[in-house]
Amino acid sequence: YDIDIVFLQETWLNKGGKSIVSEVNDHGLDMINVNRVQRDNGGGVAMICKPGLNIKQTRNRRIYRSFEYVCVDLKKNGSNIRFFNLYRPPYSAKHKVTINQFIEEFESFLNQRVALHRGEVVILGDFNIHMERDE
Repeated sequence: YDIDIVFLQETWLNKGGKSIVSEVNDHGLDMINVNRVQRDNGGGVAMICKPGLNIKQTRNRRIYRSFEYVCVDLKKNGSNIRFFNLYRPPYSAKHKVTINQFIEEFESFLNQRVALHRGEVVILGDFNIHMERDE
């Protein structure tokens, strides 16, 4: 396979996950990751890509309670594509954030981070919204 970029959710990396990043780098790949800051385990988002791509991580200006994300810009052939890779943990005893709270924060995120970008935008990830269940 000739894959340029892979986006991951639930990496479960924390501050001690530097060995995983080093292992990815040892295989000739680059990794950009954001570890979960609100809890000790679970969550986390990452992007693994081939070296040589013109990719730059943008600063996460705000920490959201209902989701975490990593944002990268890819410049290629005069285009600027911004990728947002999100992970929303499901509602649980440890993460008591409802879908309605997520939607409010996600709307703010769209207005503050996405609407201001001049270029193409790709939003992807694991939103943990299961239409067959009530939360």
